[in-house]
Amino acid sequence: MSTSFRPSDFHPLALEMCSCSSATIRALDSSVRRRALALLLERGTAGLDVLSSELTRDSEHSQADGHVDEEKAMAASLYHTHVPKLEAAGLVSVNRDGDVLTLHLHRDIYGGPLTPQLLRSVDQEVWSAVAAVHRDERRGAVLALLAESETTLTVSSLASRLFESQGQASGRTVGEGTETRTEIETTLHHVHLPVLAQAGFVEYDTTSGEVTDRGDQLFELADFVDTLPPRMQIEL
Repeated sequence: MSTSFRPSDFHPLALEMCSCSSATIRALDSSVRRRALALLLERGTAGLDVLSSELTRDSEHSQADGHVDEEKAMAASLYHTHVPKLEAAGLVSVNRDGDVLTLHLHRDIYGGPLTPQLLRSVDQEVWSAVAAVHRDERRGAVLALLAESETTLTVSSLASRLFESQGQASGRTVGEGTETRTEIETTLHHVHLPVLAQAGFVEYDTTSGEVTDRGDQLFELADFVDTLPPRMQIEL
């Protein structure tokens, strides 16, 4: 008899990271940004040169004879890509010259779940899966419906429930300035369900249209749905 394990079984902190804000989860969908923030959590403030050196030295792909070039490449990547995303998410602040980073007063850091241990222990597979849900609230709504139903649903029934719920949420008559049921079903089929399937949250049979929870791959679905922001919850 085979036994399946969820990534969260090995990393108990995985579910804790789900309680971060959507902006934080999306911003930290990168091992470089998570490692950089972990260093800042330990130091409070660090120069870009120090972060580049530390991150290059810690890289599993680092080569001793190419260390200087790798460090320069890391510095450029931090400056142009990673630091702006951390700053935009409100996690760090940068001095005028752009070469010194300081932790920002952010609720996910101060009194929140982010710690160096969490940032270093939750693997990329789990982080990317959670970030995929937080990139579009409709994906969270799909998971909420699956968790509530505790059974297989069809893409058609999901579309109908989402169509009805958008009218309730907006206070408008269904169909008045909202997506049509067909439009919702189309985006579920072509966009959201494939993303959720790739992330490991659901199985989607494109032939039958059946959507099944794969919570055993990541988290217990109900536990994960409880961490989602209210805008992703569905009034049933």
